[in-house]
Amino acid sequence: MSLYPTAVDSRTLVAQIADTLRAGVILGHLQPGERIRQDDFTTQLGVSRTPLREAFRVLENESGLISRPRIGVEVTGLTAVEVEKIALVRLPSERSRRVSPRSPTRQVMRGSSTGCCMRPASR
Repeated sequence: MSLYPTAVDSRTLVAQIADTLRAGVILGHLQPGERIRQDDFTTQLGVSRTPLREAFRVLENESGLISRPRIGVEVTGLTAVEVEKIALVRLPSERSRRVSPRSPTRQVMRGSSTGCCMRPASR
């Protein structure tokens, strides 16, 4: 048995929190117009307010959240186009994290010499 974990999450704490909040918005656990209470999320995620606030700023820049003075942070509604843009930006990094360089899946994604059947999505 190894003393070291088999997988280490190399993302920053802020990125992990932002991913968790983003998933909550995309999956509908956080509804448009819903107010996000810092106290609830710091307790639920087991983090302090500072990285949570940084994650809020990340999602504000992506238009997933909006900060209202004296009110707090609220969830904005993401359109299908916005979700697609986020997915297109994140997809390459997610693929590289999940697939090893030598796996057959990676060769198919890159278009191996045996011929790749992947086509661009129709618009």
